[in-house]
Amino acid sequence: GPWTFSMIFEKTDSTTGGSYDGLFYMSLTNRLKFQNDNQQIYAAIGGTDQRIFDYGSSLVDGVYHHYTFVRENNGNVLGYVDGVLKGTADFSGDSFTQGGVPMRIGYNSQFLQANVGPILFYDKALSAGEVLSNYNQLKERFGL
Repeated sequence: GPWTFSMIFEKTDSTTGGSYDGLFYMSLTNRLKFQNDNQQIYAAIGGTDQRIFDYGSSLVDGVYHHYTFVRENNGNVLGYVDGVLKGTADFSGDSFTQGGVPMRIGYNSQFLQANVGPILFYDKALSAGEVLSNYNQLKERFGL
């Protein structure tokens, strides 16, 4: 079903080589991650990588950013940075829920190298307006 995952963080170091910096991890096949170049974020669900967005420049830039990922009823996942939609991917198929697997935040094959602020989970798909409202309510605390 639908869900939203949101977090504020400042990426403090680069993801190198073939490594993955994890954002939200349920298993090897279900995760959100940075991959290699620090400007693209991928969703892996059911073992298939889907690039959600290419930011266009490195997100290791010395400032906090507000990241929100919204999975809609139709299976699409929307990726927002600082309240602005940056990309979409097909996220249909399995969900993140897997019995007996501990959820990890900030871990994949590599730990997320970042200063982390609030992390929010919703059991619904937030609208674009709700994503922007959340960003606007938190941005001043983190100099956004």
